[in-house]
Amino acid sequence: MSARTSMTALTGACLWATLLLSASVQATLAPALIGKIDVDTGWATGLPLATDIAFGGDGRAIITRKTGEVVVRQADGTLVNVAYPFGGTLDSASEKGLLGVVADPAVATNHRFYFYVSNGPTSDKHRVYAAVLTPANTLIVDPQPLIAAGPGLPGLEGPANHAGGGLAVHAGQLYVGVGDTGANASPPTNKYGSCLNKPNGKVLRVNLDGSVPGDNPLVGVAAVTACATPTGAWTSAPPDPRIYAWGLRNPWRIWVDSVTGLVWAGDVGEGSSEDV
Repeated sequence: MSARTSMTALTGACLWATLLLSASVQATLAPALIGKIDVDTGWATGLPLATDIAFGGDGRAIITRKTGEVVVRQADGTLVNVAYPFGGTLDSASEKGLLGVVADPAVATNHRFYFYVSNGPTSDKHRVYAAVLTPANTLIVDPQPLIAAGPGLPGLEGPANHAGGGLAVHAGQLYVGVGDTGANASPPTNKYGSCLNKPNGKVLRVNLDGSVPGDNPLVGVAAVTACATPTGAWTSAPPDPRIYAWGLRNPWRIWVDSVTGLVWAGDVGEGSSEDV
């Protein structure tokens, strides 16, 4: 099976698994997956606007919903609803909201998860938080985001759509997919994917404490191609050192191959096609 075919199958399986969480959506398996995947249509139901899922290693799973609720599926199938726990004011308009979750590598013992949340002002809309799932199915959230605007670091902008939300953990580092904020035009005019002083239109990589890995590609680079707004003039400025990959539109889902270290991104397209 070619890499393209296998990735198509993987993408289809991931999409199917996500859609299955909504009671109002039915999906059929791609032909290549028939007979290879067992389908449990009752694993979790009645969850409209489910966005992501992560498994806790103790029989529990966390399901995020765009509208801010976190649902804990216990080993016996019982669903526990947790009200929006991340503070600030959740913005779930357009494509924003509670968009992603991934488990810590040691989740079976530390019960730690990472969440992608749209709860800031436009210039710092999307943040990534760490939270611990307690035995009582509540979340203890660290109020200090791992990724947000800070000294020398810009925020993840979020005017409307192309909000990103993909999360992955590999080799003790957190990968974060961030959309380019939209501003659709034909031909395209949004420069954020190529403005290396901005985190939008990128995959970011940080350590699990939020610090920047020393081998990120722009660490130590004095100046890069930059811009102040999506359609502003090209300039030069210091980079955002959290950037790991750029030139993206809306990396809604990402995955890192644990064997090769290659990063795969499901980059949302416009209208009729998508990119991998």
